[in-house]
Amino acid sequence: MSAPVFSPVASGTVDSRLDPPDTLVVVIKGAWEFDNAFPDVGDVALELDHQDPKQMRFDTEGLETWHSGLVAFLLQTVELAKGRGIDDFSRWAEPIEAGFVRLLRENLVVALRALVQEYPWYST
Repeated sequence: MSAPVFSPVASGTVDSRLDPPDTLVVVIKGAWEFDNAFPDVGDVALELDHQDPKQMRFDTEGLETWHSGLVAFLLQTVELAKGRGIDDFSRWAEPIEAGFVRLLRENLVVALRALVQEYPWYST
C-alpha cells in the first residue's frame, strides 16, 4: 500500500509508504539545500494520523545533498512520532546514518579533488 506523496520541495522531496504490517516509512530524496524551501512536518503528522503506524523509519537512499535544515526536519518528525506513542528508535539511526555517511564521503572526495586541483603540491 502506498501513501500519498507529500508536498514537493524545490529539488528535495518527502514521500511516505506504509510497510507491512505497521511501519510508516518517510522517504527523503533530492537536494536539501539552503536555497530550497522545506516540507511542512504537518504532512508527516497527517500521515501518522491517517496510517496510525506502530513504528516509523526513514529511507534516505535518494538523498543527494543536505544541510542542517534536514536535521531540524528529522528532529521535528521524531517529536511528532513520540507524541503519538512511537518510541522505538532502534531502526531509525541506521538508514539516516548510512545516507549521511555516504553524502559526507562523496562531498569529502569532491572537496579533496578541488583542493588538489587548486594546490597541486598538496597531493604529494
